[in-house]
Order: sequence, then C-alpha cells, then structure tokens
Amino acid sequence: MDDSIKTTGRIIEFEKSRQDLSDLNERETGYTDAYLRTIFNSVYDAIFIHDLDGTIIDVNDKMLEMYQVDREEAKKLSIRDDYSSPDNPLDQLPSIWQKVISGENQFFEWIARRPQRGSMFNVEVFLRKLSLTEKDVILANVRDITERRRAEEELYAEKQKFQTLSESAPFGMVVIDRDNTFKYINPKFRELFGYDLSEVPTVRSWFMKTNPNTAFRHQVVSDWLSELRTLDPGEGRPHTNKVLCKDGTEKVINFIPVQLETGEILMTCEDITNRTRAEDEIRRRNLELAALNKIIASVSRSIHLSELLGTLKKVFIGQPEIPMGGIFLYDEPNHRINLEISWGISDASLQEFENIAGEWFRSGRLIHEKEVILDLHHAMDSPHLDGQKSLCLPLLVEGEIQGMILLFSTSQDVFHEDKIAFFRTLGRQIGVAIQNARLFERVLLSREQMQTLSRRLVEVQEAERRYIARELHDEVGQVLTGLKLALEMNVRISGETAKASLIEAQSLVNKLMVLIRELSLNLRPAMLDDLGLLPALLWHFERFTAQTNIQVVFKHTGLNQRFPLEVETAIYRIVQEALTNVVRHAKVSEVTVRIWLDEKMLGVQVEDYGIGFNSEALLNIGASSGLAGMRERAVLLGGQFTIETSPGAGTRLTAELPIHLK
Repeated sequence: MDDSIKTTGRIIEFEKSRQDLSDLNERETGYTDAYLRTIFNSVYDAIFIHDLDGTIIDVNDKMLEMYQVDREEAKKLSIRDDYSSPDNPLDQLPSIWQKVISGENQFFEWIARRPQRGSMFNVEVFLRKLSLTEKDVILANVRDITERRRAEEELYAEKQKFQTLSESAPFGMVVIDRDNTFKYINPKFRELFGYDLSEVPTVRSWFMKTNPNTAFRHQVVSDWLSELRTLDPGEGRPHTNKVLCKDGTEKVINFIPVQLETGEILMTCEDITNRTRAEDEIRRRNLELAALNKIIASVSRSIHLSELLGTLKKVFIGQPEIPMGGIFLYDEPNHRINLEISWGISDASLQEFENIAGEWFRSGRLIHEKEVILDLHHAMDSPHLDGQKSLCLPLLVEGEIQGMILLFSTSQDVFHEDKIAFFRTLGRQIGVAIQNARLFERVLLSREQMQTLSRRLVEVQEAERRYIARELHDEVGQVLTGLKLALEMNVRISGETAKASLIEAQSLVNKLMVLIRELSLNLRPAMLDDLGLLPALLWHFERFTAQTNIQVVFKHTGLNQRFPLEVETAIYRIVQEALTNVVRHAKVSEVTVRIWLDEKMLGVQVEDYGIGFNSEALLNIGASSGLAGMRERAVLLGGQFTIETSPGAGTRLTAELPIHLK
C-alpha cells in the first residue's frame, strides 16, 4: 500500500516536473524568437529573406523604411518588377540567382526603386544562401550608398578640377607623400626645373640636384624635411630659395608648402626670378632717386647762382667715386661755354680739362643731340687725365641748353650704360635750378633798376613841385600884388561907380592870392626844405586842426636833426596822406601821430579809433591809391609799410624807413 502510494506520488511529481520543463522550454523558445527579431530589425542594412524561387518570405524594419512600404505590401511585391530600376542589367539577374542557389555568394551594386514613389537610389547588394532546419532560403543584405556615391562623384569632380588646374597652372605643383616621395608633379614643375618624376622621386633626390653646394644642401634638406613635418593641416609657410635647374640656369623660386588633411603636402613653386631682378632694379633706382632728391633738395635751397654752384660743388665733392669735375655755363650771345666752378682738378690739368669740355661743345653733340656723352675708354687722349672715364652731362630746360657738367671717374660702374637715365634726369633738374637762379638774378637786377627809376621819378616829381610852388609864389604872386596896387590907386581917382567895381576886383584879387598861397603850400611847404621835417609837420598839424577841427596828438623822439631829403619828403607825404584819409573816412575828433628814431631807422605811425576798414580788400581791388602810394614810398626807399585795421576797430598805419640808403 505504501509502495503504491509512493509510486503514485512519484508519477505525479514526474508529470509535474515534465510539465514544468515543457513550460520552461516554451518560455525559452519565445524569448529566443523575440531576441532574434529585435536583432533582425535593428540591423543597419535592409534585409530580405527569399524563398529559392525569389518569393519574399520576410523583411526587417530597415527595409520597410528604405523602400517606404508596409510589411504586408512588401511581401507581395517582386524584386525584379517592383524593387529594381529598369536601368539595371535585369537579364543578368537569373544567372546571379542561380549562382547563389548553388552556394556562391554574390556582391554587386544595384539601382533600387521605391515601388510607390518610383524614386531611385543606389545600393550595394549581398546575396547568400542559408540552410535552415525547415528549408533553404536566400538572404539579401541591401545597403543604401547614395550619399557615398555622391561623395565619390564630388571627390572625382574635385580631383578632375585639381588635375585641370594643376595641368594648366602657371606655377609648379608637387604632391609629397608622408614618406617624402613625390607623388605627383605638374607640367609647369617639369618646365621650371627640367626634371621628370622618374629623375626626382623624393624630396632628398630633388634637393641634391637643385642645390650643388654640399654643405648648404645638407642643411637645406634637413631644415625642409623638419619644417614640412611640423605643418598643421591647412597651414602654409612660404619661403624663397635660389635653385639650380637641369639646364644649368639659376632661378629664384617662391615655395609654399601646405599640409593637407590626408597628411600629404601640396607645394607650389613660383618662378620669381624676373620679379626679384625687377625688385632689385627698383631698389637700385630708389637709391639713385634718393641721391637725386638729396641733390635737388640741396640745390633748391640756393636761389643765388653763386650759392647754387657752391652747393653743387659740395655735393659732388661728397661723391668719392666722382673725384673730379666742373660746371660750365652756356653763354648764348657768344656761343661758348665758360667754366664757373671745378673740383679735384689740378692746376696742371685745368687747361686740358677746359679743352675737353670745349671739344665736346664744339662737336655739336651737346647742342644738337642734347644727350649725355659717355666716354668709357679715355679722356680725349689727355696725358694728365689718362685712364679716366668721363661723362659730359648737358644741363637742359625744355630742350634749351643751360650749360654742362663734366665728370671724371676711374670706377667701372659709376658711368655704366644703365645709369644714363639717372644722369639725364640729374642734368635736367640741375638745369632747372640754374635757370631759376639766373632768372632770380635778372629779377633782382630789374627790381633794383625799377627802384632806382621809381626813386628818380619821385625826385623829379618833387623837383617839379618845388619849381611850381616857387613860380606860383614868386612870379604869380608879384604880378597879382602889382595888380592889387594899381586897382587901389584907381579907386582914389575914379567915380563912385568905378570905385564900387574896383573894390569888388580888389576883393577877388585878395581871394586869388589866398588860393595861390594855399596851392603853393599844399604842393610843397617851403619850410620842409628850409627848416626840416619837424617844423613842417607842426605847421601842417596846426593848419589841419584849423581846417577840420580834428585834434592831432603829436609824439616824437629824435627829430631835432635833419635827415636825407628823400626820407623827410616820404615821412611828410605819408603823414599828409594818412591825415587826409582820417578826415574822409575815420569819423573821429582826434588822431595820434608818432615819429621815432631807432638806430638807423626812422619810423612814423598814424593811429585813430574810428570806423576802420578792410585794407586788404581795398588794396586788392586798387580802390585806395592813397594807401598804395604810401606803401610805394616806403618800399622804394627800402623800408616797410604795414596797415592794422578792421571794420569798427580803428586804423594804425606804420612805416619804417632806413636813414642811410646803400
């Protein structure tokens, strides 16, 4: 009984255990399917599972996303008709499928099609046969390569652009690999240096050919290789080197290496030989221009011809490479040149020096060709100047000869042909300076002559005035006096009617006498000549106040002496004209006159506090002959005349005249 019960219990426990194991297997199997399905749908590629006849059994979520279909619809469509572009080689698809069925994996690119939208995109397809428990299937992995294809096309286009650019570039281009080998050189690189890629496969081999100096080459190669490998991506470090080309010529090349993202180095090579030469030439010309400007600045400060010639002599003496020379000026009336100044020429060779200049002048080249004459071989076979190179420099102004400069030197480079333009310009500038100095001397001479003439004119005018005054006073006055006496006597012997007429005549004669006396005094008061400046001014101020009611405040020092007649006359006339202007324009009741003696200058000042005026405007338009006359009197005597005034601020006229004229 007990055994049967135990057996029955064991059977029950076994069945329970078996059921538990069955439940466990079912749970584990369900967990595995879910696990695999999750992985299946998480794969990056689109996955198709096909039956051997091509029917779609299953797809993953990525496939639904890529082709934009739902799961039920995806299984109904055909790979050939619905998921492929007609542009694919569809006739090859059966053979590909058979190879996969026979166990051969297939990998190819394809143009996929979205069934509903009809849009195309590029894919990679991997086909493989899988043998499952139930049956064999075909697994298809499909990867969208549209972006990669676009990137490849863009890369290819950029590569084509680079190739087109490099092949037609006006500068050399070379791509250097990480191991310092030349990966690519363009045609311009081969043209620049003469080497092909097979001749210079590496940076080191190229440097060995282009830098023949062993010590220098070793240093350059070491520095370059170190520098190239320290570049950051996108960074470039340009530098310039002189290299030796295959044909033996030397060229100055500007190298610009740039580190690429790939680790390669793109280096451009620009031939700047001609530019460097041009820059060197520009620097040389700038030095010449600096020297020319220095000479021009020196001579421009000299206005007088003697000073100018002295300055030029100092400038040329300061040029050690031109130890000898001289300046000749052209005498046009006599058609000859005259030596004005020289330096470095001994007394023994001075005559020969002048003879050489005369020969160049008489040859006509200086006058007619008006070009720089360069003799690099000998100095006209002169015994004292043998071995000297000479340069004859015409001094020209607008084609007109002013003179010449004859220079000598033993240097090989001073009078070189390429410096002719410099000396030609120098000759023109010095010619202009000399012409200006000559014109200035002529102006000074003309000015002196004009001043002498003007002074003489004033003297003549004053002499004429003295004569007129004397005639009016002595001759006309005596006649009128006799007439007056005769009329007075007639009054005593005539009747009443005649008497009245004669009285009237007498009155007229008296008036005429007064007018003539005034005229005489206005033309020139006799006391100016007889007594001097101070009495004449005091008399004039008294008459001025009596006639105008304007008080004159007179302040003076040093007038108790006589001065040169022309100075006294000028001071008197300036005061006379200034007071006349006060009456006409100032509208004042008082005016101040100051006269002082200061060493060798006699000064006069007339000042009022009236309405003032714009003196500059009046003088510019010539509206005031009185002001101009006062200024002219002062200037003609070598003095100065100033006007200080403005509307509403009064007027001050000041003149200073030298007492002793040279």
